[in-house]
Amino acid sequence: SLIQVKGIQWLIESFRSLENPDVKLYIAGKGKLEEYVKSAAKQDSRIQFVGFLGEKEVSELLEKTDVLIAPSIWEEPFGRVVLDAYKQGVPVIACRSGGLADIVKNERTGILVEPNNSQELSEAMLRLIDDRMLYKRCCENIPQKIQEYSIETQVERFVKLCYEI
Repeated sequence: SLIQVKGIQWLIESFRSLENPDVKLYIAGKGKLEEYVKSAAKQDSRIQFVGFLGEKEVSELLEKTDVLIAPSIWEEPFGRVVLDAYKQGVPVIACRSGGLADIVKNERTGILVEPNNSQELSEAMLRLIDDRMLYKRCCENIPQKIQEYSIETQVERFVKLCYEI
């Protein structure tokens, strides 16, 4: 959703500070800040608004993406889009709060940053662009992390929990 608590304005502000002309920011979704995002895209050709995407379109976009940024500044309980990124082998930058901090392992499957800290978010973006060893390590760790969310693992945990009760 393109709403304030999802961190869209913070993301755009942080992205604009990057001087690299070759990076692109694709923003998907719909919501109250849609006009803000469209305006930002007009002002900076590196920003592209792709609108609301279905599951298939999300997968197609992620196939062409190097990093997913999940900039929620509230205590997001769970970020399904992170698992969508992991399915495509894409590292994630997310906030060090809520459920996203449980899904993204800092410097193992992505980078965690403090909510609303523009400098830290910009630096995280640059690190995953410039530090190829970090990027490679994150990509290599994703298959193991996503396995934690497989049906088999979830059933196993559920059954174990039932026996403990």
